[in-house]
Amino acid sequence: MTPQTAIVSALLCDLDAAPEPVRDVAGGMLLRSLGLAAVDPDFTASMRDGHTESLDDWTRRVLGREAGQ
Repeated sequence: MTPQTAIVSALLCDLDAAPEPVRDVAGGMLLRSLGLAAVDPDFTASMRDGHTESLDDWTRRVLGREAGQ
């Protein structure tokens, strides 16, 4: 299991305890980061403009050497 998969798995497991609006937003973000949900144009524009980072980018930034990067 990659560090990215482990992080997303842990976050998805915790979602069932969150309020519904949080589940919808956070769940969508997590699924888009894995390429399992369609990316809407606003999200694409945010990534292009540097306001959103991919899960791989986040993992490299936060975990650095721990992620084997």
